[in-house]
Amino acid sequence: MLVLGVGGFSSGVGKTALICNLVSVLPGWGVLKTSPGEPPLRLITDPDELLRHGSDTARYQESGARRVARLRCSLPEMEAGVALAMESFSGLPGVLVEGNSFARYLEPSRMILVARVGLDEVKSSARDRIPTAHWIVLNRERGSDPGLASKRVKQLAGEFNLGRIVVLDASSSEEPGTAAFLQEVRTWARR
Repeated sequence: MLVLGVGGFSSGVGKTALICNLVSVLPGWGVLKTSPGEPPLRLITDPDELLRHGSDTARYQESGARRVARLRCSLPEMEAGVALAMESFSGLPGVLVEGNSFARYLEPSRMILVARVGLDEVKSSARDRIPTAHWIVLNRERGSDPGLASKRVKQLAGEFNLGRIVVLDASSSEEPGTAAFLQEVRTWARR
């Protein structure tokens, strides 16, 4: 089973919107939302409960994910929690895993890290993932100044010695940058 991690430089960068778009091009895939720092370990798989417990998981279900789960646990429980959660996705071609910390215990097939124009924060769990990220996505929200996106690309490339940075609007699958990126991920997943 393929595992595509989708982490973020910080909260509010557009991970949920990007995952919803990825679900649309990865039919049959599941989505696991990880929530570290919330003991005791609990794996939520009941669709009704997922709709009550968080808008992200509800959006994943509404986007057509084959199976959705939410893992709540403390960081010391993360390794056991990730192993348990992955069992719930057996039989699927792949799973999108939202979060950064899970990758300490499960090597994703590929990792996407999302940053956002106008938000310079980089949490430590994201810094840990930067060297192994396959794609860095800079979310440029509709109507934002293109000059700010160019400036942020240069800043990220310099600060983290990054190669390719994909600039897109994570909320729009029709936007050319987003459509091209979704096609690239779909092509990778079909190999």
